Amino acid sequence: MSCHRLTVMLDFDGVLLMPAYDNHTETQALRAGTPPKIDDALPWIKTAPADTEHVTLTGLADRPVWGVIRRDSIEGLRAFAGDENVDLIWASSWLTRPDRLREAAEQLGLDFIQFPHLDGIVPFNQPLMSLRDHWKTALSMRYVDRGDRVLWIDDQIEARASQEYLPTLSILAPSVYHGINPAHIQLLPQWAAGRDLAVFDNEIRGGWNRTTAA
Repeated sequence: MSCHRLTVMLDFDGVLLMPAYDNHTETQALRAGTPPKIDDALPWIKTAPADTEHVTLTGLADRPVWGVIRRDSIEGLRAFAGDENVDLIWASSWLTRPDRLREAAEQLGLDFIQFPHLDGIVPFNQPLMSLRDHWKTALSMRYVDRGDRVLWIDDQIEARASQEYLPTLSILAPSVYHGINPAHIQLLPQWAAGRDLAVFDNEIRGGWNRTTAA
């Protein structure tokens, strides 16, 4: 691996936690006070790989969040994080409620992902419509400025909006519906060895195990 420090910034929703139901189904379930039925799951969840798992978490508003995780992807990240030169850190709006994120991470076996030292950067829950003024971008640049090689994994990053940042960091944008998958995990050692990544699988109709990376 490279002699540079390797920092991987990880979003939570849409990367590690995928939606199992549409917003209408979730709203109706919250009003009824009962979990949604598996029969109401989004269509692609019903044909998901064997390593997927339905989970229920306590969300930022202290209400249930129903989603799906991929165990193979989590274990792949855990193995990658075992290298002493690699730091996996959270870059998620769940940092607005670190207690909830810590609880979710422990429940899902994601406690190997570190909490960042924000040092004046204030997380907020706002889409990545513009990277320029977003707190996650400021966090990524802080690691770049200290000399790290940085890989930012987030389902909301758009290829056009990211162009000015690609010379200084790598980006992997999985589909919100399929999250980070084994094909993406296989790219991590290549990135660690010096390959730059600009993967935008959130802009195509991909599948559970596909990536647009060459």
